Amino acid sequence: IRLLSEARDYKRLVEELEREAAAQRDGRLAIAALLRAGEVCRDDLRDPARAVRAFGSVLERDPADVEARMALEPLYAERGSWEAHGNVYAAVAPVLADPSARVGALRELGRLHQSGKIESADRGRQAFGSILQPAPADIGAVRVVYPKPPVTPANDTPATARDLGAVAHLILPTQALVP
Repeated sequence: IRLLSEARDYKRLVEELEREAAAQRDGRLAIAALLRAGEVCRDDLRDPARAVRAFGSVLERDPADVEARMALEPLYAERGSWEAHGNVYAAVAPVLADPSARVGALRELGRLHQSGKIESADRGRQAFGSILQPAPADIGAVRVVYPKPPVTPANDTPATARDLGAVAHLILPTQALVP
């Protein structure tokens, strides 16, 4: 594999990585080989369809693999596969340890819904509602979830957003996003 990589024989390298993954008994080693195959397809062969298949094979083995999901995100965006693109954010948001990264994933999911690329207004609102759990003072999320009261200088403050976010937890508990 190293020799094929050094020789820049990427097509044969991917074939060998896929063979290694198929023959591997250790699931983590198989996943590592498939991740590398996906990266080579994406970066060196410029074959996004084959990269999607390689990363998809990782998810067949481990549906919670964040690395494969995040590798798929730009590939889906390039192809205009907006439902699949949104599913990436919906799947990774609950497992991200960093609250700001979680909020970022949820914001992207909500943005896709707001743009009309994904047709589920409830799911977009739910994504913004989920932002209020780790970030109850997020003004943007509060505005989407609770568009009233009208924005005025008196109520357009982080304190108002925090208060409305606290009310949101009592009135509309956030549900887990389902990809």
